[in-house]
Amino acid sequence: MLASRIVAPGRVEVAEVDKPSLQNGNVLVKMVMGALCGTDLHLFEQKRPASDFPMPPGFSGHECVGIVEEAGGGDVRVGDRVFIAPRVPRGFAQFATTEPTLLLKLPDHADLDKLVFGQQLGTVIYCCRRLPNVLDMDVAVLGQGPAGLFFTALLSKMGARKIIGIDIVPHLLETARQMGATHVVDASKDDPGKAVAEITNGVMADLAVEAVGLPETINEVPDLIHDRGHLVLFGIPPKGGGWEFNYEKFFRKHPVSFSSSRTELEANFASTRLAMQIIAENRIDVTPMMSHRIPLSRIDHAYDLALHKKDGAVKVLIDLQS
Repeated sequence: MLASRIVAPGRVEVAEVDKPSLQNGNVLVKMVMGALCGTDLHLFEQKRPASDFPMPPGFSGHECVGIVEEAGGGDVRVGDRVFIAPRVPRGFAQFATTEPTLLLKLPDHADLDKLVFGQQLGTVIYCCRRLPNVLDMDVAVLGQGPAGLFFTALLSKMGARKIIGIDIVPHLLETARQMGATHVVDASKDDPGKAVAEITNGVMADLAVEAVGLPETINEVPDLIHDRGHLVLFGIPPKGGGWEFNYEKFFRKHPVSFSSSRTELEANFASTRLAMQIIAENRIDVTPMMSHRIPLSRIDHAYDLALHKKDGAVKVLIDLQS
């Protein structure tokens, strides 16, 4: 079978590897569709010892859906459409095996090209469970990549008054409007803090979400809220520390803040289940985010598009059977 293999920081190849065999009551899944997210891009570029390469086949694919090929145990059957919980992220391959307890059955009537978005939406739902009631709040979302766009969409559905999408990529800001942003700020041209002040008549945002994970955006996001506002740190920061954090600015805003990760450990995958239902029922339309569909054999091109936001890239899907 074909599988991606990261062979060096920023380099990926497609290799012919052995198809996994069914063992110990596991399930064999024919992988159909995957998607790249920010975590994949971090891991793709991450510096590691040379002895770590090549990485395991299929690493780091974790936004992946497929069809059960063989069932050695559990309550799934051959032909079931499933999502694999990303506790062992090796989904960028034509086949994968997993424990049946890590499978989430998917609705029969919904398009797998759309359901593959459910993992990422699930992480946003998981985070939003910890938010206050945002009804009639002014909110700012710093970063309008796929995760930020889902925050924009969900906060709009939750009744926020003004939803301010902030990014430096024009086509992502246009997508933000399609996903529910009432205002957008091009941070390559305008200071986000000043722009939010103007939009909110000097009050500033009641809630701000950092959905990028870069040192500069993590340090910038406190500028968007008023004193004692709410702050969500969602973007994954660089590993290893070694970068400056303006703690004084953070401290003097007195924010109610939290970070969010490890959705895959949630009991019964509750947030991911809800995300799949929302997408299947088209309550959040992911179509504006579906910018590219690339065959597994060209996964190098998929990474290039997603990393550099080329050719209008928003969410890059990977057809795992081609």
